[in-house]
Amino acid sequence: MASILSKDVYLQLENRPRLGTTDVILTAADGSNLRILGKVDLQFSLGGISFCHEFIVAEIDDLQGIFGMDFLEQNDASIQIGKGLLKIAGQQIQLDREQISVCTRVKLSKKIVVPPDSEIVVSGYAVGLKDKSVHNLVEPFKFLQQKGLLVARTLVNPENILFSVVNITDRPVRVDKNATVASLQPVDIVESSTESVDVSSELPEHLQVLFEKSSVGLTEEQKSILFELLVSYKDIFVGPDGKFGRTKLVKHSIDTGDSKPIKIPPRRLPYAQKEIYI
Repeated sequence: MASILSKDVYLQLENRPRLGTTDVILTAADGSNLRILGKVDLQFSLGGISFCHEFIVAEIDDLQGIFGMDFLEQNDASIQIGKGLLKIAGQQIQLDREQISVCTRVKLSKKIVVPPDSEIVVSGYAVGLKDKSVHNLVEPFKFLQQKGLLVARTLVNPENILFSVVNITDRPVRVDKNATVASLQPVDIVESSTESVDVSSELPEHLQVLFEKSSVGLTEEQKSILFELLVSYKDIFVGPDGKFGRTKLVKHSIDTGDSKPIKIPPRRLPYAQKEIYI
């Protein structure tokens, strides 16, 4: 593995050396390629010892840099994880531990082949998950899109992870078993209100019928939102003896140019909220 220097650190160097070209390709943990600016030879000190080494300058988010195996092997270095020590050139350097959150990953339960212009439902399993009782959101990795596969963010049950994969190419796409395809992000479950809505207290009689017909199949929380909406705008509804009004005082237009009308299909339920029949 090559040693890497953050682009931000490189740009902060005084009298920074010129970058050279490189054909090295670096891949992140999610399978996407890192953006590389070039390579550079740098002189630096570590534990009072001077070194000169070649670094690949790339965009690596919050990290300042990474000592690769090329640097460690070249200097016969060893790391004692338990003691937090780096032994190099006859010196012992105490290392600091940085606490970072563990990323829960999703791996495929079996190899999949997605036919061209098709959608399939695949199963996966979680790695590094601490609490299986919490619902999670699947966040797909970028390398799937590079293969021509699209995965929607999906609410899943961590003990039975199911999500759909769409192949937008004109060729079959294969992904091997145990491939890491996504991360899991915990989500908060909003509790529904159980208080019933007193329709007759604030709604006019002609809107009570509208509320009752529109409330079929809604939860108590959704009924409460609908009720508040109707109460807020009750004055714009025409009563039994009223007539629709019309005005010429205000005119409004929207210039859409050559754009076609937008049609958005209804959203499907997440697989975590569906009943699965096997």
